[in-house]
Amino acid sequence: MADAPWTAEITVGVADSRGARDAAGFMLHVQPEQPLAIATESLPGALIGGEVLFQLEAVGGLPPYVWSLENDADAVGLLQIDPWTGLLCGVIDAAAPEIDLPLLVRLEDAQLQVTQELVLRCRAGLSIAEMPSDPLYARESFSFDLAAIGGTEPYRWAAAGLPPGIELDPTGLLYGWPTAEGDYMSEIVVQDAEGQVDAVSCLLAVRDPASAAVDRFEALLSRNSVALSWATPAPAADLQVRIVRNPGGVPATTTDGITVYQASVMDDGVCLDREVGAGRHYYAAFLERDGQVLTSAPPATLSVSLPPTADPFAARVVGTELLHPQAYGIEKLPQVALGAPTGRGLSWGSANVLSLGAATNDDEGRTAPYGGAITLEFGGLVLDGPGPDFSVFENVFYIHNAAGIPDPTKRFMEPA
Repeated sequence: MADAPWTAEITVGVADSRGARDAAGFMLHVQPEQPLAIATESLPGALIGGEVLFQLEAVGGLPPYVWSLENDADAVGLLQIDPWTGLLCGVIDAAAPEIDLPLLVRLEDAQLQVTQELVLRCRAGLSIAEMPSDPLYARESFSFDLAAIGGTEPYRWAAAGLPPGIELDPTGLLYGWPTAEGDYMSEIVVQDAEGQVDAVSCLLAVRDPASAAVDRFEALLSRNSVALSWATPAPAADLQVRIVRNPGGVPATTTDGITVYQASVMDDGVCLDREVGAGRHYYAAFLERDGQVLTSAPPATLSVSLPPTADPFAARVVGTELLHPQAYGIEKLPQVALGAPTGRGLSWGSANVLSLGAATNDDEGRTAPYGGAITLEFGGLVLDGPGPDFSVFENVFYIHNAAGIPDPTKRFMEPA
C-alpha cells in the first residue's frame, strides 16, 4: 500500500503454458484521497468596458496546479488565466456585446487533468449578476448573497413572490428556513444610488430532503473491476455522492467500508472501481450535504459477484446491413454471430462464419459501397486504458510448424 500519491510507468507481461507471451505498458496513478477538482462553481458578472480580476480555486489532486483556458474569449476582449495561480484577468472591450460567455477552464496537476465550464455574464449597465440556481430544502437553513454589476453603489434590493420562510435583506442577503415545498417564481429587483433599476424573474424550487436520493444505481462488470452508474436529484452544487464498498455486507454508514467515489452531484454519475478482485461485493450510494448524510433518504444499494458469469462473446445481433441477399452464412443468423466460435479445434480454420456480402465494383474503386455491416451487443465491460482497449478477430487458429504441429507462438488472426 502506497503512503503517498505517485505515478509510474509500468510494463506487465504474461506467458501461457504453451510459451506464448505478450506485454503492455500502463501508467499507474496512486491518487490522493481527494480527487482533483475545480472548486469555483460560478464567475461574477463583468462590466463591459471594465476589468476582470477573479481568483479561481482548486481542491485535491497532487499540486503543483497548471491552469489554462480551452476556448477563446475574443468575443468580449482579452481574457487570460495565470497558469500558476489561477487568476482570471483581463479587460472587457467597450464595444463588446451583452453576452453570457462560456469559458472552458482546464486544470492539471502532477497526475491528471479536469475541465469545467464557467459562464461569464457581460453587461453594459446595472445588472443582477448572481442568483441562486440550486434547489432549496424544506426546513433547512438557506442563505445566498445576491450580486450586481454596473451602476453606482450602494445597491438596494427588494423581492416579491419568495418561498414562505425566505426573506431578502436590503443589502442583498437572501436567507431563511423555507417551510413549504413547491416552485416559486420570484421577482428580484435591485436599484443603484442614481435610481437605475434591474429586475430578474427566477424560479426558486423548494424540495423535500427525503426526496433527494441517488436513483438508478447500476453496475457493469469486467473480470475484476466494476463500473457504477447512477442518477441524482435536481442539480445542486452543495450535494455530494459517496459510493462505499464492503465485502461483508451492505454498507450501513459512510464509514462501513471503503469509499470508492466522492464528488458533487454536478459531476458525471459514473465511476470505475478498479481491481476489486474475485468474490461478492456490496455497494451503497449515499447523498451528503456539507459532509452530513441526508438520513431521511435511504441509500441506494446493490451487490455484485466477480468474476462475472458473462462470457466475452456477442450476446445479441442488434442489426445487419448485408450488401448481398445471399451472403454466406445468412441463413444461420443470428446464431452464427453469437457465442463462442465453432470449428475443428485450435489448429484449424472454421467455415462457421457470416459474410457481410462485400460488393466489387468494376470502376477501379471510384464508387462505394464495398462491404456490409453487422452490429453486435456484448454483455461485458471494456475498461478504458492506454492504447487499444477492445479488438475483434475472426477465424483465429494456431499455425502448424514444419513438423506439422500447431505452434503456440504463431497465430492466424483476421482483425475485424
